[in-house]
Amino acid sequence: MKNIILSINSICWGVFILKLFRLIFVFVVVLALVSCSNNVEDEGLNVGFLYDSSGSEPAQEVFCGFSSSESTYTIGTIILEFYIGIPEYSFGNIDDLSSIIIYAKNLDDESKVNIYTISTFGVSDFAYNKIENDDDTFTIEYTYSVEISIPESMFSSSDGSIELGFEVLTADNNGDESIHFSTWNIVSYVVANQEIELVTYEGGF
Repeated sequence: MKNIILSINSICWGVFILKLFRLIFVFVVVLALVSCSNNVEDEGLNVGFLYDSSGSEPAQEVFCGFSSSESTYTIGTIILEFYIGIPEYSFGNIDDLSSIIIYAKNLDDESKVNIYTISTFGVSDFAYNKIENDDDTFTIEYTYSVEISIPESMFSSSDGSIELGFEVLTADNNGDESIHFSTWNIVSYVVANQEIELVTYEGGF
């Protein structure tokens, strides 16, 4: 009789231990998911600052980037901090340059909006520091930045992609402008419940 009672107690104890382990496992999983979610939210957007030395460096060493403490926004409230870095030799004869245009382009319908214009500048205005990292990457530290509001019209469907970038323009004697050089990045977006989530990828322009 005593053996039977001991067996029953052992079985009950084993069931209790199993349930306890299950509760601990569920708790750990939930904690990990919450932690990941918070990390993503805290990181926000940070594009155009870290580059892979093996091949992602833009042509002419012209850099641009944008950042934000958030990646999800209420519709109509997207404001990004936009950065530009241009070496002096890329300007050529600066007297021939007319303006620098920061733009947004909806890649679904090809609509493009100039969202900021820089018409007065010098060759040293967009200086930057290029820092070599130990893991065969490099980081760009900008000196020029400006806050930009992204138009709601850029997000014309429930999901899609937009191009964010800038163009350095030159004008001829007739006033006709052409692109001296440009650089950009593609950003995907999802619209749901009156909110827009911007999705970017590691790397730079």
